[in-house]
Amino acid sequence: MTAATAQAALRSRTLRWSSPLIFNDPFDTPRKLSFDCTARELQEALAAELATLIETGADIPSGAPILLSAMLSLIKLHKNQDIRSLLANDLRTEALRHIPAPATGFNALQEHWDSLIPTMRILCLSEVPHSTAMWAHYAESHRGVVIEFEASDSVDSPLLIARPIVYRDGPPRLPTKAEWVESLLGRKRIDLKEFFTDYQFVKSQDWASEKEWRVLSYARPGETGSHSQYPFSVEELSRVIVGSECSAADEAQIRQLTAANYPNAVVLRAVVNHTTRRIEF
Repeated sequence: MTAATAQAALRSRTLRWSSPLIFNDPFDTPRKLSFDCTARELQEALAAELATLIETGADIPSGAPILLSAMLSLIKLHKNQDIRSLLANDLRTEALRHIPAPATGFNALQEHWDSLIPTMRILCLSEVPHSTAMWAHYAESHRGVVIEFEASDSVDSPLLIARPIVYRDGPPRLPTKAEWVESLLGRKRIDLKEFFTDYQFVKSQDWASEKEWRVLSYARPGETGSHSQYPFSVEELSRVIVGSECSAADEAQIRQLTAANYPNAVVLRAVVNHTTRRIEF
């Protein structure tokens, strides 16, 4: 962070947790959910699988919705294979012809996601305090500061639930068409929270050098805007590293604030080692 931001954080004992709407990576926490099929294609795949269940008289999925289970049970009472085949073929070829494509479903999921993103509050952290790129980009070209925290059980630190970012190419994954069908038939449960979490903790390989970890929360009731200030505990602050180009005045102020308020923390100054081509402290 910049030296000014560091001083503000040390004075207030708070950090800014931001909505993804103001992140510098436009593909971070993607705005558009990625489905591998349309709602109509899912409808057709479900009809085809139901037709197979009817025709074969296979066991009814134990988790099937009540109405579906009742319908399949009634059909199974017909021992005549020809009747079951007729019903199955009708389902495959005619059932959807006069039924409009669903107006909800995927659209409802997208709308729910749209409503969540502005309320998300994410604290972004890194494993690497010596990254030259991050010092240049986030810490005012080495004039700023790195603040290091240690997760503490004794203060019930939110850092204890931090999760590492997964770096991979391609968008985060939502359930496939086959998985949606299995879920709708009651064979498999889909945890949408798990898939939405994937959207919040997956980034492109382009950012892998940051080795980012995140803590995710949501805006407090009645809170608006694109960020929130959340407190951290005195015990959580372990080191404050001032940049190699940090001004003497900023460094003095940061040392004074740290000494006065954070007895467990130490202040170090970063040094650019041209021999090893590393930032050391």
